Amino acid sequence: MKKLITLLIIIILASNVHGQYTSIGHRAETFFDSSRTRSITCDIYYPADVSGTNVSVVSDTFHFPVLVFGHGFVMSTSSYASLRDSLVLQGYIMALPTTESGFAPSHLDFGKDIAFIAEQIQLSNLNGTDLFFNRVADATCVMGHSMGGGASFLSTQFYSGITAIANLAAAETNPSAVTAASLLTIPALLIAGENDCITPVATNQLLMYNAIQSPCKNLISINGASHCQMGDSNFNCSLGEATCSPAPSISREVQQQKVLSYLSLWLDAVLKQNCQSGIDFETTRNSDTTISYFQSCNLCSSVSDNEMDNDIVAIYPNPFDDLVNISFKNENATIEIEVHDISGRLLFSQVKSTQETYELRLSGLTSGVYFVRIRINDIFQKRILIKK
Repeated sequence: MKKLITLLIIIILASNVHGQYTSIGHRAETFFDSSRTRSITCDIYYPADVSGTNVSVVSDTFHFPVLVFGHGFVMSTSSYASLRDSLVLQGYIMALPTTESGFAPSHLDFGKDIAFIAEQIQLSNLNGTDLFFNRVADATCVMGHSMGGGASFLSTQFYSGITAIANLAAAETNPSAVTAASLLTIPALLIAGENDCITPVATNQLLMYNAIQSPCKNLISINGASHCQMGDSNFNCSLGEATCSPAPSISREVQQQKVLSYLSLWLDAVLKQNCQSGIDFETTRNSDTTISYFQSCNLCSSVSDNEMDNDIVAIYPNPFDDLVNISFKNENATIEIEVHDISGRLLFSQVKSTQETYELRLSGLTSGVYFVRIRINDIFQKRILIKK
């Protein structure tokens, strides 16, 4: 009996090469959700040629992924200025809702606000008079710290265009963020602090991680890190943390640098489909003695070109634009062809009989990294560079 084994082909579509931007634009926005008769205020930041309010988006052709970040309990959005500026300058549109900032917040409304903002920014990409017209990528990540992290889990139920979730010291909410996490199948990153006494890992982020149904999820707990040092100095947060034991054993600067390092690589891999960032994320994480972690996937696999046995399967041309030929040099058999993105989402599948050459059209995919999985009679791996 023949063994059914998997041939994994890594397909890399050349992505936009761009470094860090140098200036940040700001837009204060009020969206209106007619279904709740509710005004939703937020601040939106984006790469620009010159810093300022309502200035034009930077003059290149790149489409920017969207980040929507929820603040912590009685914390202002300015408490995340360092993180915000760093991410925006790396090529993201970042929105921070200013709602539910009082002492009796509605977690559910906050989650709905996050989802509504994400949807409205995506819609702005289609509005010819909007500042963000034709500059928004279809990748959207909901994020947050503490209460905002929990609310971002709630948000995923209200907008199907959310493609990823990333959180800092996410807190359990009412309704339950843990329960909402059990509905998730999108890529997820949870960053936690070992010395967090406000939302301890064991009773918050670990429960969320275990509940998430995504095939690609990561939880990183930073040794000695605290709850409040996830953001900039904030009086209300520090007051709530004043009696914590143990106190943080690393500085705010060290903690924030580590958070940004992992978050930047993960976002770049998942939202921009940068394979090298995925490899760097995992290489750094695996050798980092200052964290503990859980994971359920590899963001990207590093394999060499000579692992493909060309006597069985040939791929050509290489590189190519929209069409690749897969030539099978084998006896008749049934094969299964699948295309996945680096988060593991299935984009294309087909079952067919072996023929001399099969044409795989990828014209509908954006630049990035993709995996082709072919089930046939042996296992081989090959990296293919596709220029698009």
